Amino acid sequence: MITAVMATATIMATAIAMATAMVTGIPTITSRGLLALLLLCLAACAEPPVPSGNADANIRKGDYLYGRVTRIADGDTLTMTTTDGRALRIRLAEIDTPEKDQPFSNRARQRLSELVRDRDIAVRLFDVDTYGRIVGRVYVGDIDVCALLVGEGLAVVYRRYAEDPQLFALETQARSQKLGLWAGDDIPRGGRSGEPRPSTEPGQRSPECGSKRYCREMTSCEEARFYLRECGLGGMDGDRDGVPCEQGVCR
Repeated sequence: MITAVMATATIMATAIAMATAMVTGIPTITSRGLLALLLLCLAACAEPPVPSGNADANIRKGDYLYGRVTRIADGDTLTMTTTDGRALRIRLAEIDTPEKDQPFSNRARQRLSELVRDRDIAVRLFDVDTYGRIVGRVYVGDIDVCALLVGEGLAVVYRRYAEDPQLFALETQARSQKLGLWAGDDIPRGGRSGEPRPSTEPGQRSPECGSKRYCREMTSCEEARFYLRECGLGGMDGDRDGVPCEQGVCR
């Protein structure tokens, strides 16, 4: 505060000096010197940067973030407060957990909460997704949270993005033992190969980008998720929690 007041006073004095020089023709200081002083004062008055909750677009893959988990949105999304005070949303990399309308959704969310809620974590950075969430592998001490969820049958390998062969091995083992979601046949879409299965009658076509744009046009939650994730229709997810049309088909 004191620095800002002093800088403001200096700027006023500089302005007066420049005006005096222009009226009287008597240079009190060179114009170049006045300009440099003015710029210096303006910099001093600038507000200090405020930590932002938005993901840093310049993150480098393989770097780490550290902080404490404050909120669990679902089985693969959490919020952490970093050591420098930023609140960041983290999407667990390379895996996909059941949606809210699928079996084991609550159990996956509960298990993630058991592992990380109110605990210090490390996040190995992968990317920033279309929602501004940081995508990364999450660790609590020596525990690889993504791998653990897959191994317990509470998450599948997200085939479109996965790079770690260990995750596929863990998924194969969980599937063979029919652990968690593998006890049924309604697995998260990220674990399916190819295009999403149509949720309408057999013989009808799977959804295609461009054919629909609004929640009122969706016939199922699965279809809405397809348009959100594959076609980039972010307007269908008003609260940015990764679940579209929550007042409609994904209620």
